[in-house]
Amino acid sequence: MPGEPEGYAVDAQHGWFVTNLEDGDATLTIDLATREVRSTWKPGCGEAGPRGVAVDPPNGLTFVACTDGVRTLDATGKVVGSLTVGKGVDNIDWSSGSRQLYVASGAEATLAIITVDARGALSRSRTVPTSKGCRTVVAAKNGRAWLPDSANGRIVLVR
Repeated sequence: MPGEPEGYAVDAQHGWFVTNLEDGDATLTIDLATREVRSTWKPGCGEAGPRGVAVDPPNGLTFVACTDGVRTLDATGKVVGSLTVGKGVDNIDWSSGSRQLYVASGAEATLAIITVDARGALSRSRTVPTSKGCRTVVAAKNGRAWLPDSANGRIVLVR
């Protein structure tokens, strides 16, 4: 890779592997068949660069975590949605069934549950308290989300 990859998602519908270059404020789509970079997008995360990434293949959307929030990119790489949730964001997760994006802020000790429309616009559904340092999240189709709390040696469950 031409930089420091951070996070990944697979869009099997379009045949893409998606990753961020943390040191280049870039998101790459890579063709799964040829393994060639097919496009380089600029999510606008700034000097700290992008972190986690998730995809919504049916709508051609890519969600990119910045250190303080999230951006939505359309199939051309254009930023079509943006929402700030607080500092300390790393990995994010997408639930296609509920059309919700889960974004944890480690500095704010919160989990933002964000509704995404078909065009990629973002609106906060609710914010749930978590624990300082919880900055990654894994979500399930049933609306549950798990966050690792390394400082306290536990997993935080949000229902």
